[in-house]
Amino acid sequence: MEPLIAKVLVAYSLATFTVALTLAPVFPKLHIDFMRAAVVTFPHGVALAYVASLSKGERRELLPLNAPLLALPFWYDGLKHYLAAPALHVALWALSSSSKWKGAFRRSLQAVAISYFALTIYSITSADPVTDAVRLLAYPFALIYAVSCQSFPKTFGEEANWPLAFASSALSLALLAYPHPSYALGFFSPLVYLVAAKFYNLPKYYKKVKGLEGVARRAQEYFWWGHALVIPSSFLPLLAKEPLTSLHASLLGFVALHIFIHFPMMVPIILKVPNRRRYCKLPLPLALLSATVWPHQRHLAYALFLLAYSTLLLSTFELPGGGLAGGGGAEGGGAKGPRGAQKEERR
Repeated sequence: MEPLIAKVLVAYSLATFTVALTLAPVFPKLHIDFMRAAVVTFPHGVALAYVASLSKGERRELLPLNAPLLALPFWYDGLKHYLAAPALHVALWALSSSSKWKGAFRRSLQAVAISYFALTIYSITSADPVTDAVRLLAYPFALIYAVSCQSFPKTFGEEANWPLAFASSALSLALLAYPHPSYALGFFSPLVYLVAAKFYNLPKYYKKVKGLEGVARRAQEYFWWGHALVIPSSFLPLLAKEPLTSLHASLLGFVALHIFIHFPMMVPIILKVPNRRRYCKLPLPLALLSATVWPHQRHLAYALFLLAYSTLLLSTFELPGGGLAGGGGAEGGGAKGPRGAQKEERR
């Protein structure tokens, strides 16, 4: 069962992110604070649910330690150092839970721990907002590698190259060194991840997708296309001429695409709300296009991403008073959740 604080953080982060998008054109400083808060609280809420689902019934009192994070949007710089406490807790919890598994889940939990060690290190640094935001990227990058190297190849019956997956996680930690020139190595970590998660097998995976029907096929096609678009998004930060552009290319492209990929299959389950199961693919290319045009036309990029985000929400959640399209996950499609494969991985 997902911890209550995981549900609260995911729901709260969606509201925070919506406010951050709204503030972007007119209140840049507030936009940065709310966006940094969302970049922490959304993946953290998801990670709490993920680790809890793999802890084999171990119950932990998470609310007191994580509740202060709800104040992050309003006092980010003041609470940033506090992040070390919940981050270190999750890192040690993930490592402890990993000893109960073998195979992909064990490696995935170990990689989750790396992402939280990154967040711990980040929390004890101090910098101006832009420098701070670049450093913060180390956390979602490493967490993406931890979860997606488990879910993506496993969905299609394969195993990630875990030594390379850990190498991509380690390389992402270079972002914590910004503005030292070595930070640029962190933007090469997605390229290592593409090989680790076996993105080169996408053509083979699509043959499996074509063999499905109905909702399962829609879910798998959505999942497949999202990962296909991750490939060009991985190169955008490397093409940028300044760190601020790399930051937005990463958030609007690489990070957003991974969130969008898992969103309709994962968030309704965490929040215990009906899932429309539309799996509308439109938000995926819109996010990539937004990241691509941001250096040249920021207002257009903002409009494209706002459209992508709105479409994602409308195609995932049932509107009040609407008829149910059914709840739950992807009916055999999309990322294979922890519960779907636990039996095969237990000792």
